[in-house]
Formats: sequence, C-alpha cells, structure tokens
Amino acid sequence: MADLYANPIAAGSAIRANQLLSTSPVQAQMDGPKASFTVSGLLKFINELTAHFKTTDLNTKELLTNSTVLNKQGIKLFDFTTGRTGIDTITDDRLNSEHDNLVKATQLYENPSLTFNISPTNLRQGKVGDCYILGTLSVMANSPGNIKRLLEDKGDSAQVWLCDSGAWKLFSIKKLFPASNGNPIYVASMDNCIWQMVIEKAFACMYNGYERLDLGHSSTAMRELTGCGTEYINLEEPLVAWSKIRTFLAQGFIMTASSIAGGVASNYITPKHCYGVIDAREVTHQGKPVKYLKLMNPLAHNSEKPTVPNSLPAIGANEAGAFWYPFALVNKDFEVITCGKIDPDLVYSWLTVKGERTGTGLFMAKGVMGDRVTLSFNHKNLRHYVQQNLETIMKTKYGVARMIVFRLQPTFEILGYGFHSLQNVRVEITLDDDQPVYVFLDIDYDQDFLNEYTLSASGSSPVIIQKESNAEQFLAQGDNKLNFIKYLLFQTAINGNKMQVAKSTPYKIEENIYSSQIHGQLKGLRRYYGQSLGYVSFVYINETTNITCKETLMPNQLQNVKEYWPKSLRGGNFSFVLGPGTAEVVILKFGSQNNCSHVSRIQNKYVLQSS
Repeated sequence: MADLYANPIAAGSAIRANQLLSTSPVQAQMDGPKASFTVSGLLKFINELTAHFKTTDLNTKELLTNSTVLNKQGIKLFDFTTGRTGIDTITDDRLNSEHDNLVKATQLYENPSLTFNISPTNLRQGKVGDCYILGTLSVMANSPGNIKRLLEDKGDSAQVWLCDSGAWKLFSIKKLFPASNGNPIYVASMDNCIWQMVIEKAFACMYNGYERLDLGHSSTAMRELTGCGTEYINLEEPLVAWSKIRTFLAQGFIMTASSIAGGVASNYITPKHCYGVIDAREVTHQGKPVKYLKLMNPLAHNSEKPTVPNSLPAIGANEAGAFWYPFALVNKDFEVITCGKIDPDLVYSWLTVKGERTGTGLFMAKGVMGDRVTLSFNHKNLRHYVQQNLETIMKTKYGVARMIVFRLQPTFEILGYGFHSLQNVRVEITLDDDQPVYVFLDIDYDQDFLNEYTLSASGSSPVIIQKESNAEQFLAQGDNKLNFIKYLLFQTAINGNKMQVAKSTPYKIEENIYSSQIHGQLKGLRRYYGQSLGYVSFVYINETTNITCKETLMPNQLQNVKEYWPKSLRGGNFSFVLGPGTAEVVILKFGSQNNCSHVSRIQNKYVLQSS
C-alpha cells in the first residue's frame, strides 16, 4: 500500500491590474525610483552576457568517449559531471550488516534465476509500503527488456542500475535477502526468478534501509527505474482519459493507477494503493460497449480481498495478481493514472552539481539536429535526508525551481520553460539546428540541507552538458541576474507569448489605458501583465518622447506569492517613474505551497506629466 499522488500544478493567477485611478497630471510630484533600463540598454546587457559564454568548438568524440558509463542493448548512459573519475559502484555491505536474518536466494528458491521469467504477476509485496515501486515494476515487466537492461548477473551478486535524482548509479547487490521462517520479508518472487527482489534491495541500498521505502509517488519510481518523464492522466474527463490510456499503451509506455484514500466504490480495491495498468480493452456486453482496464495488484497474492469483480463480465482469463476492472468504476476508486514515457532505447546524459546553493545555474546543452530532447532539473530526493511519512511526503517542499531553455543563435529565443515546487522540472524541445541551447535555473530553496542537483537530458542521441561558469559568475554580480530575468520576461511579453505551455497565462496587452484630459490616450505607453516562466510580472514600455508616467502598484491580495522586484511590494504600495524611452518589469515569484497555486490581486494608479 501507500501510493501517493502529487496533484499537478494548477497555478492560476487571479490578476486584477486594470482598475486605474487617474490623478491630476500637473500638480503631481514625480518622486520615486526611476525605471531601471532602456530597451537598447537591456539589449546591450544581453550582448555583454553572451560574451561570457564559451565560444570554443567542442571535441564531441572525445567528450562522449570520456563520459560514457554504460553502453548496452536498450540503454546508453553519459555522465558529464565535472571531475568525474570513473564509475562508482555502491555495495550493499552496510545494508547487509543491519540484518541478522539474511538468507541466500538458493535457500529460498530452487535454482533461482535473475531474469529467466520476467512477468507482471511475478511478485508479491512484503511488509514495507513500496507498492509505488512494485506497481511500476509490474508494468515494466510487460516488456522484459525494460527490466533486463537494468541488471547484470554476477553469480552470487547482481549489478543494478537506478536513476538516483537524475543521475544513474550502479549498485552491487548480493543475493542475500531478509527472511523469516524460510520466506522473504519484503518483496517475494512467485516462482524462482528473483529480479524484483534484487531491484527492491538496490532501492533499499540507495536510501539506506528497507523501511525508508515506505510511502512514495509512482511518478518518482518511474523516473528512478527508467530515467524518463511522466504525465498524469486526469480521470475527471473519462473519454479523454480512455483515449490517452489506449494511445500510451500502444506506444509501449508504462502506467500505474493510484486508488483513493478511502470510501472506494468497490470492495475489490485497496485504498491508497498503487496498481499496475497492464492493458485496456473495450467489449460488447448486452449490446452495449463496456471498457475494462487490466490491473496488477502487488498485494494480490497476500490480500484477503477478491481479485476480480463478478457483477460485470470478465473479458479474459484473470491471472494471480491481475484482473480486469470496469473503467466506469476507475473514476470513483482512483485519484489518477500516471504514465511513464519509457524509451526502449534510452540515451541519457547528465551533469551533477554538488555543494552549491547560489540559486542560479547556467548550462550549455549540445545535441543532434532534429532530435526531440527532454531536459530535466532534479533536486536530490528528500528521501535521502528525511524519513518519509504521510506528513513529510505531502508537506515537505523542495522550493520552487524554474528552468528556462533558450538559444543565442541565430537570434535570442526562449524555447521552453518549466517550474515546480517538487523534485523534478522538465522541458521538452526539438533541436532545430546544430547550435547549442542553454539552460537557466532560478532556484528557491525551502530546505537548508539541499545542496545538490542534477541537470539531465534524454533523447535518441547523447546530449553534451557543460556548466557555463563564466556566464554564471557574471550573473552573480550586482543586479545582473535580476536584469536577465527582466529581459526574459520582457521578451516573453512583447513577442506575444509564442510559447504555448500549459502553465502559462498569455500576457494581456494594454495599449490604451493611460490617458488624461490633457494628454488623451497614449498609444506609446504600454503595459503587459500575465504569468510566465514561473513568475507573475508586469512589463512596462514607454515609447513616447515627452511623457513621464509615475506608476503606483497597490496589492489587495497576495496568496503564495512573494515579491522579487521591487523588494518592498508586500509591505505596501510601490511607485516608480517611467520616463520617455524607458522600460521596467515588476516581478513576483510563486511560492511552493499547493504546487505553486497562487492568487495576486493588484490595483494601480498613475500620474502623467509632460517633459
């Protein structure tokens, strides 16, 4: 049991910025800070930043050779971490020393095999609540190659590859398992194939104990077992959900279903539990179409609950642990279905940064033209630091991380972005040319112990990842980072919000809102507002030659929003002066609560004056 579902971001700004109060333009005093930049000055700043990026040609062949850590059927891994000196193998010696009831696999099973019979139903959950791992393993076993590529038999031990917080690691696992009365205490095989026991032990080795595997998200387990991105399927729209399920299964993706905490409509479903989704079919019953999901229950072999309902027709033979379940009941009994977009020929690159809490990262990523690439930011999993329980896993936040991907050539362009308060942020892009792309990270840390993260890339070809240390150091000087964020938001606003991203609200353009009895409507004075790149922002542009505007922002309601610039916004009103030919960007950051959901209601007033 104990599968937890993190609701995807529903970040919706309720922005109220169009309530304008005009005051007399003649007697008004133009006090307050001046706008911080001109458009030409901002472009000059970007050119200066660009000069700090590396310009030397990459020795691609040498870099790939030196970074290769695994090259076998179905999986190729490349580690570009600075100072890496080889592959570190993590042993299970410490884990074994903590158990005095270890039994050899040969004492538990006759002629045990590591990978001879890999199937979805060949496992039974033990006493730890790691169904989120076992449910994921069950659906991966539908295609045995997904499991085999993680394993290497070494006789009395086995090697296991797991993706720990974005970085793949190699574990050496002895075929010794905690047992009681001749039976495994934790996950058990239903025949003599022990792949699931070895992989679970590798997880326990990674997180320093079997008990630390209790409770978790299947989306996290999917990333740790596949290195690939995940997607939640909303069950509140059944037709759309059914179509996605069928499509994803046809693509060979893996899926799990997370049941609700209580009050399930059927006696056949265990609350707060993870089931593997193995198949989906539609049949005709009494002249009507009926949809079914085939579910795998990791607890089925030791559960007192029936494994299949009898009130509706089964559409195929039920296996031990797997059963057909009517899709009409799925929306009642389950919170969400999670899809892992597993790649049968994974090519995965990464770079880990340790010991830094600057909140800023800048990287170069160079791949093959035409490749579809998923770039991911990964905090070190909190499970390494905190014993997981329902409270910590639901309430402990990493802090909001924003990842913005852009190119410098042939012109500056934002290619995509993502943000989240949980462990992982992903952006998918297509490499349209042979020029490198760049990744900017703006990280807010909620936990003092977080000091490590990994940037990764997956696609059909390796992606070279390098830290842009000189450019990053340039951003650390003075207001350079702030000015860069202003430039990014400025570009997003004036370019009509070309990036169609689910977590983005298109900027509202207000060109005729500034007026007075003397000046009339000023078409050269514009304001844009909206949410993008993980910020709420107001972008001002004054293209007039003789009009100065004093803008005052008055927050009415800010929920899960914190000021970034100006710093004094939350404490009261904030005013600044926008002179002819200048521009300004006011920035608020989303907080980490409720998966970045937030409210920002802000009024403004203004004064116009001729120069």
